[in-house]
Amino acid sequence: MCCADMRYQVTRRCAQHDDPFECPDRVIVHSVEFGVWGLVIHDGGRAVVEISFCPWCGAKLG
Repeated sequence: MCCADMRYQVTRRCAQHDDPFECPDRVIVHSVEFGVWGLVIHDGGRAVVEISFCPWCGAKLG
């Protein structure tokens, strides 16, 4: 991980929500299958805005 904030967001687990798209506190998801990082759009679906750089430290995401 590029920074402590990103590590926290990606590895945190919610006690109430198994699905990150259902958790209002989850803001980042990573698809290992597609190599995509995204900001979760909390609209009731599974939409994300794909990002290429860490929102906290600015490092390029790989």
